[in-house]
Amino acid sequence: MRIRVLLALGFLPVFGCRESSSASAEKRAVQEVPAAPAPAAAAAPSVAEGTENLAKSPILEAENYKIELVGPPEVKRGEAFEFTVKLSARGGYHVNQEYTTKFKVAGEGFTFEPDVLSKEQLTLSEMNAELKGKAKVTAAGQKTLSGRLFFSLCTEEKCLIEKGDVALTLRAS
Repeated sequence: MRIRVLLALGFLPVFGCRESSSASAEKRAVQEVPAAPAPAAAAAPSVAEGTENLAKSPILEAENYKIELVGPPEVKRGEAFEFTVKLSARGGYHVNQEYTTKFKVAGEGFTFEPDVLSKEQLTLSEMNAELKGKAKVTAAGQKTLSGRLFFSLCTEEKCLIEKGDVALTLRAS
């Protein structure tokens, strides 16, 4: 019995799968494609990752929510100022208390403390969420502070995970 098993195993390589000539040709063709050149090193981004191409309005309204970015219209260069992101639930929805609501802040010519607002800066109620942040303008002129709010709204039947972009234009002297 052992001899039969050993003999059968000995013939497996002969009867095993073989690569067809067309498959090996395809493999060679794939292997012969030259590699794409390595991308040039990119400069460090001046905005938080994932916040490029943000909206240009301080208010974003949808059927189920309203987001508002509030801050002073004028600031002094080098002096800290506060801004607030407000979320209001609508249309039978409420703010999901279990979801990590956060706001990624962006804008050239600013420093932020911190650059992602989360639970430490968050005030929640059933229908509203509010995040408070601080920023400094590093150069004079018209500046745009912007960001993306990540949040969740729920009804009795379902929850939605959303994001919304807002931006506030201010003048720095």
